Amino acid sequence: MKQVLIIFTLIFQFTNLFCQSPEKMSYQAVIRDSDNNLISNQSVGMRISIIQGSLDGNEVYTETQVPISNSNGLISIEIGDGNVEFGQFGGIDWGNGPYYVKTEIDPTGNTNYSITSTNQLLSVPYALYAKSSGSSYWAKNELGINYLSDHVGIGTSNPFYKLDINDSISTGNRTFLNVENKDISSTSSAALEVKAGSLENYTVLRMHGDNYAYSWWGKHGQLKTTGDGLIIEATKSDKSGGDIVFVNGSTGGNSNIKTINMKIDGDGNIGVGTDTPLEKLQIKSGDIYLEDVNSGVILKSENGACWRMTVDNSGIPTTSATTCPEDL
Repeated sequence: MKQVLIIFTLIFQFTNLFCQSPEKMSYQAVIRDSDNNLISNQSVGMRISIIQGSLDGNEVYTETQVPISNSNGLISIEIGDGNVEFGQFGGIDWGNGPYYVKTEIDPTGNTNYSITSTNQLLSVPYALYAKSSGSSYWAKNELGINYLSDHVGIGTSNPFYKLDINDSISTGNRTFLNVENKDISSTSSAALEVKAGSLENYTVLRMHGDNYAYSWWGKHGQLKTTGDGLIIEATKSDKSGGDIVFVNGSTGGNSNIKTINMKIDGDGNIGVGTDTPLEKLQIKSGDIYLEDVNSGVILKSENGACWRMTVDNSGIPTTSATTCPEDL
């Protein structure tokens, strides 16, 4: 038998890809023999496999088909519509690539596959990955969404970060990223979770504020919450308490922290201006200033009574009985 040459193309249907499109990929191949003659009007046995990772990686899906070539030697099939030998086409995690398509062909229409070709699937199949996310809002060029390599830009065609949100509207009260958690009854629930890398000690939540002269608020990065409060959780990999650190200036990595404003360590000790608080409240330097003359420091005596310590006009400490805070 003469050697058979295959010229093939992969054609993906974009129409309605993100809404009710079939879990299929269109595939066409032109089959010629070694003399460049078309293999026309005959059955062609095919086995198609999707391979993950590399040319010789793991096969995650395999199917067989027996199409009939037309007068021009062209065969047309839908990958995902054949007789499945292994895996589920709809269950392929397209975001965990790269992926390759391997075709094995028997030009006699049987299963004696003697011609093999493997080619990498490039960007198009990842549209199926976007579809599998369950939302059409991530469609390219819809609502200002663009892709650059592995970066996603919303409102920008040149995203610098993995997710880069750029809103050109500069007036009004605007929320740029809104994560609404419908049910936080589970202790493992998180509205926004940012994990440190494997080589990092800290997870950094950084908020920048540009210096807009017209508004004091415009100079500040803002973390805003609605509801009864804000929960900030710091948990180590061994489930023990982690540190919560408030920093002024760029961290530049954990070893180059410029100024630690405050740290709450895993034992609940609060340090102001220190990284190693030894008591429930430790202040490295500076004063504690109480501007309200009716305020002071409340201390509890051995008998359970509470006393407020203030100073008189001569600066002499005085105490007066007061209700303990837990009894208010």
